Amino acid sequence: MKGRGWSNGSPSTSGAGYGIAISKADRDRHFEVDQEFAVLELDGGPSVRVRLTASFWRGCTEFRSKDIGQWMLSRGLAPWPSRKPPVFNFLPK
Repeated sequence: MKGRGWSNGSPSTSGAGYGIAISKADRDRHFEVDQEFAVLELDGGPSVRVRLTASFWRGCTEFRSKDIGQWMLSRGLAPWPSRKPPVFNFLPK
C-alpha cells in the first residue's frame, strides 16, 4: 500500500496539520467501516494510533496526527516543495 504526505494547507512546526493520505481503494481493501483506529508504525519512529473519522469514510482518506507531522519534520520530509509530497510504503497487518 502506498501513501503520500498530506498537509491541511497551514501546517505547524509543532507537527499539527500533517498526515499521510492513502487511496480510497486501499482504504476499502485494508480497513473495515466499523474500525475506529489505525496504528501506524513509523520507520525509525513511534507507533502512532490514529482515529479513523467519519470524513475518512466519506472521502478524506488521510491519517492525520501531530505525531506523524513531528516524525516527518524530524526526518526532513516536511515541509516539502509545492506538489511534491513524500511517498510512503505501508505493509498492512
